[in-house]
Amino acid sequence: MDKLNITFNLFRVVDGRTPIDIYADLIKSIYSDTFGYGFTDVYLDEMVISALLVKKIPTYYKTWNETQQMMENKTLLIMKEIKFFMNFKSHHIYVEGGVSSMNHLKQALRNTCWKTFVYEDLTIKPFNLLQSFIKDNIMETLNEICISDFKFENVLIGRYTAKLIDSKIPFDLIQQHSDTISKFKASVQIEDANAEITIKNRNSMAISCSEEDKYTVFDYISSKIY
Repeated sequence: MDKLNITFNLFRVVDGRTPIDIYADLIKSIYSDTFGYGFTDVYLDEMVISALLVKKIPTYYKTWNETQQMMENKTLLIMKEIKFFMNFKSHHIYVEGGVSSMNHLKQALRNTCWKTFVYEDLTIKPFNLLQSFIKDNIMETLNEICISDFKFENVLIGRYTAKLIDSKIPFDLIQQHSDTISKFKASVQIEDANAEITIKNRNSMAISCSEEDKYTVFDYISSKIY
């Protein structure tokens, strides 16, 4: 299974443009060395746009200058591919990558579509998603759970991380620490898709699944976060 880091944001269209309008702009914005970015593999399926951003990104490294007998900074331009999805029904935008990949995408969309979008961070509460997994009966095993501000007999307090050795879900523990669960890892089955999902108290998560299963997993997660 492939492991993917997924970062979510919310977006709104503020100038009245339609998904077809945005799709047309991305189709026309092919990669150009002049601008250092472009879009390819652009698809529109009802209210969802999927595409690949290709962007030239500078990386920095140090090397030894033999003549001057000193370290010096060098710049190397690399090509980065960022797969992303925009759901105009749920208003979720998500990338396969971390926060830096999301920021690169926002910059490229701002250059391409100008002032079409505004964005909001999406704070994922692990307890809410854990409840959804249990309620929808998709969780096969709860593999790990982290609790911040965990108190032990009013003597110790700190971050508590537990790996479960029993398949039985500890409902009492989950309810008792609903506000302080900071992370959990679970194996799930959504329809015919199998995945291991790690949820944190941020707008990102890690998903391990096959390439063909990831869209089913994305759709489910997208339906559960607001």
